[in-house]
Amino acid sequence: MRSKHFIILLFFTFILSFLAFPAFAESAGISPIALYEDNLLRGSIVEKEISLSHTGHEESFFVEIIPENNEIKDWIYTDKGNSFIFPAESISEKIIFKVLVPEEAELGSYTNNISIVVHVGDSKAGNGVVGVNMKLLFEVKIKVTDEEFINYEIKNLHAETEDNKVRLRFVVDNTGNVPTDIKKVKLTFYPVGKTIESYSYYHELTEEENIKAFTQDDLVIEMKNKLDKGEYWVHAEIFSDKLIAEKKVLLDVKESRDNLWRLIVLVVSLVLILIFVSYLFKKYK
Repeated sequence: MRSKHFIILLFFTFILSFLAFPAFAESAGISPIALYEDNLLRGSIVEKEISLSHTGHEESFFVEIIPENNEIKDWIYTDKGNSFIFPAESISEKIIFKVLVPEEAELGSYTNNISIVVHVGDSKAGNGVVGVNMKLLFEVKIKVTDEEFINYEIKNLHAETEDNKVRLRFVVDNTGNVPTDIKKVKLTFYPVGKTIESYSYYHELTEEENIKAFTQDDLVIEMKNKLDKGEYWVHAEIFSDKLIAEKKVLLDVKESRDNLWRLIVLVVSLVLILIFVSYLFKKYK
């Protein structure tokens, strides 16, 4: 009989725990769950954006970020510091983890398991009730090397016109541990249906325009629109010390601003000439 009463009591205790902390009964997680990088140079920075999500909560959470206490603890930073409030109205929060390798770091492999502690109903979040903790782990696994590693991919290349400009835009995904080494971009424009070359443009890239290590970003080449209205094939060639990528894309020039300005200048000039001729006619009549 006692065992029966104990089971009933245990059951009600279990139910009450969920009623007391409904947010804790919901799921929480992070994505992605790790930062792995095998080619970090001394003095370099690598970062990873993760999403901390939680469903069904009706109150704000207090979140702590606690790196493991080891030799790379002080290398790890986040854009939110060591703690922040997860607002009740949010479904997810972005956290950017950064690893800064010191110039004096020893070569080798390192690991750090970072605890992301979510205090559900914690008084630190201003709720004034007893807290329940959820702990999520984010793993940092890196290797410090002294070998430079160049590796990047060029993708999503397209051309467009806007505000009397022609823009070539493409994505550079740099997974190497040094900046990209793109030196020149050549654009050749061919009117659709013709084989003769219409116009060529060269752009020399500076070091500042190249994409940093471990970064994916847009690279935009811009030139003044000297093309007449119509469709063009744009043959884009991207060079380092040699040709590294090329692609042909379609460009639709809706309006040539240069031609519009030429027309305006022509009309104004004709009006001024007519005024001057009229003045002379009246003067010597």
